[in-house]
Amino acid sequence: HRYDSDLDRSGLNTEDFIVISETGGEIVARPDPTKGVVLDGSNEMKARIKLLLKRFPTSECVMSFIVRSDSFAEFRHVRDAVKEMGFEYRLMPGDDPIRDRGGSADVVQ
Repeated sequence: HRYDSDLDRSGLNTEDFIVISETGGEIVARPDPTKGVVLDGSNEMKARIKLLLKRFPTSECVMSFIVRSDSFAEFRHVRDAVKEMGFEYRLMPGDDPIRDRGGSADVVQ
């Protein structure tokens, strides 16, 4: 998602995602393979994640991660970085297509 200055959702994050199709009010998007942060546990990775997330208050925001089974090893690096920042997180298995209907939940790990 893209967020405005009040941290309200303001639309699809087209900087990091590519729209594949739009039909009947549904948008299908995929991550842009040329974007993102390399999840290698490095100090550079941690600095980039902190820069991306610095405007989100840890007391009000929970990080949700969609993780494919073939990338769980890399996930641990970003998990550790957000935990160091003080965020709680939610893990969503993502081998199947993910549908986002804009809801919210407070289940965290």
